[in-house]
Amino acid sequence: MEFAGLAGILAAFLGLVLTVYGVFYNGRATRELIEHNGRATRALIEVIREDIRAARESIQESIQAMHDDTNKRHEDTLAYLKEMDRRHTELIAALARRS
Repeated sequence: MEFAGLAGILAAFLGLVLTVYGVFYNGRATRELIEHNGRATRALIEVIREDIRAARESIQESIQAMHDDTNKRHEDTLAYLKEMDRRHTELIAALARRS
């Protein structure tokens, strides 16, 4: 009888030890998982930031290219209009001389 009581106490103690170990082990595993997820989240955020930076640079380059193209077209149109004005002036002068 005493042996059975002692075996019961040892079994209960072993159960308690395993429970405490499991709690601490699971707590450590949970902390490691949280830390891993935190590192993964920070890495993902950094990748997204890099993508945003690259997109901004690409957009700025596109805007600059459009701006440069618009300026070039403006200059070309202005040169065309000046040439047409010059020709018009010459034509009016030629017509005035004929009259």
